[in-house]
This record gives sequence, C-alpha cells and structure tokens, in this order.
Amino acid sequence: MEKRNNEILVNKLADKISVLSKNKAIFIVGITGLDASGKSKLGGAISDKLLEAGRNVFSISGDSFQFPRDYKENFVEKTWAIQHIKRTIDFKGMVERFLKPILKKPASIKIDGINYDSGEKIESNVPLKYPLIVVIESIYLFQPSILRYIDYKIFLDINVDKALSRAKLRSRDLELYGDAKGIEKKYSKKNFAGYVFFDKTVQPKQYADVIIDNNDWKNPKVEKGLI
Repeated sequence: MEKRNNEILVNKLADKISVLSKNKAIFIVGITGLDASGKSKLGGAISDKLLEAGRNVFSISGDSFQFPRDYKENFVEKTWAIQHIKRTIDFKGMVERFLKPILKKPASIKIDGINYDSGEKIESNVPLKYPLIVVIESIYLFQPSILRYIDYKIFLDINVDKALSRAKLRSRDLELYGDAKGIEKKYSKKNFAGYVFFDKTVQPKQYADVIIDNNDWKNPKVEKGLI
C-alpha cells in the first residue's frame, strides 16, 4: 500500500532526528503551534517511529505543566490574550522541574503536574534510559526561557479557521465547553487571541528548524527547513 504524505513526513522527521541525536546522551525535540494544529498527533507519531527504530524516547505534553485551576481563576491581566499566555502553561516550572533535571541524566524523573481535563494533580516517577530523545509539545513553547533547551524545533502552521473546525470535533473540548458554540467562544476569546498576540510579539516561527503547513493533515507541506 502506498504511504500517505503525512506518513512520509513522519518517517523523514524521525530519520532526521535520529541522525541529529547520534552520539548525544540527551536530545530534545520541541513541537509547537496553534491549539488543534496537530502537535500531539505529530509528537506521538514521531515518538512511535523512533521507538520502532529501537531508540529510547520520552514524550511529554506542555499540558502536564498547566497552572492549578485556582491560580488561573485568580490571575488577571489587561487582556484575555496576555492572560492566556501567562496563566496557561507554567514554563518556569517546566524548566525547573523537568528540563534542567533531565539534562543531568537521572535514572528516573518525577512528573508532577495538573490534569488538563479534571484539574487534578498528576504525580508519577518515570524510569529513563540513555541515550534519550525527549519529544515535548506545547503552545507558546518557542520563548527565550525554553529555546535554549531545545535541540530541534518544529512549528506547525495552521490558520485559525481550520484550527477552530478541528477543535469543534474534539471530544475533550466538547466535554469541557458543552457544544460547538461554547468551543468557538472559548477559543476565539482566549486561545486564538493569545496565539495571535504571541505570534506578533515573539514571532516563534523565526526559531523553527522546520515549519510545516498542517492545514491539511493528510498532506502536510514543509514551508521551511530541509528534512
């Protein structure tokens, strides 16, 4: 059976990461983009392909570093855009509790975060083997405090309308926000407003090693970078 374009892309990315990570004890891959751009799906596919090739892989989502719900409810900023950027992911916690510790090559690492859906605390101790490839995906990932830790940066480019249409189909969002109208209200007011502001002020694409047009997830197109 002929492989689809997205499968070909995943294979090429996995091969590229395998080459770049050769002879390195720790190699960190960062994937970012708008909500519903396909970060989790791509991160999972790359991780699976690397595992099939016999590599040690640890995959983690920025959602594991969500701020507690009571912090979010009491956090106030001038605009919803800035509020969403500053109160969603605890990037300082990501650095101090995960990125810095994992670079010391521990035998295991403790993950203590917040469940995105329930708001409950997550605690686990994950055993690690080296050499290790870490795949981390998150919104707002390409910022100064994080960039220094990422060895290979992937940006998924997608327009807001396409992202919204995907979000309306996600069961998780339907459970959280009730229906398509509830999802559109939440995403338009907070998520997309935050993304547009972040894109304008930080310009995360400039840091990417690879930019992928993922508006058609079956036929992704590489906009920047050689694979």
